[in-house]
Amino acid sequence: MAIKGLSKPICSTYQVNGNVVTYSEPYTADYAVEYSFEAKIASDNDLYADNNIKESAAGKFASGSLTLKTADLTPSLSKKIIGLRTVTRTVAGKEVTDVVYDDNLRQPDLGFGIIEEHEIDGITKYLPIIFPKIKFNVPGNAATTRGNEIEWKTREVTAKVMRSDQADENYNHPWQISPEELYDTEAEAEEYIKAVLSPKEEDTGGTVPEENKTEGIG
Repeated sequence: MAIKGLSKPICSTYQVNGNVVTYSEPYTADYAVEYSFEAKIASDNDLYADNNIKESAAGKFASGSLTLKTADLTPSLSKKIIGLRTVTRTVAGKEVTDVVYDDNLRQPDLGFGIIEEHEIDGITKYLPIIFPKIKFNVPGNAATTRGNEIEWKTREVTAKVMRSDQADENYNHPWQISPEELYDTEAEAEEYIKAVLSPKEEDTGGTVPEENKTEGIG
């Protein structure tokens, strides 16, 4: 089993009311080139007695860092993922919309999903990975003048991955979600992401086997 491809970065607006999380307006965030995720786990908290560890509380997820490389990052997409505002001006008699980076910048919380393409015993499978709550940082800019050969430049943006505010009988502040079984097609994996990041009114989320349920989540 190995990962051989990547596709379909999808973002969705994250909204919370108490511990109930909803998503809206999913959209594709350009074309995927590369992504990586690194979790930051708090240190274990040990109780020492008689010169030995007698009790230990395992460290919990604190936050994470997501790095996404895309083919490009247009101003209209930047406006969505990092919360830029727009104003209009007139240039040569035509109205032009400016995308503005200024002190009014307010990065929104988003849900994010992407599809890994796996090879399993010679068969291609697709695994959707979802980060329920992220916040993108302001990306940098870089370009090189074109010579005899084109040197392709991709765009890179990082995001902070956080624990979701969702807390109910099925989920306890999740920070990453994926299906247990991989999908046979990319379309099915994309459908999964959109189902999670734009749940229909009648969709109450996943179900958990009775033996796996946790009491007193909150």
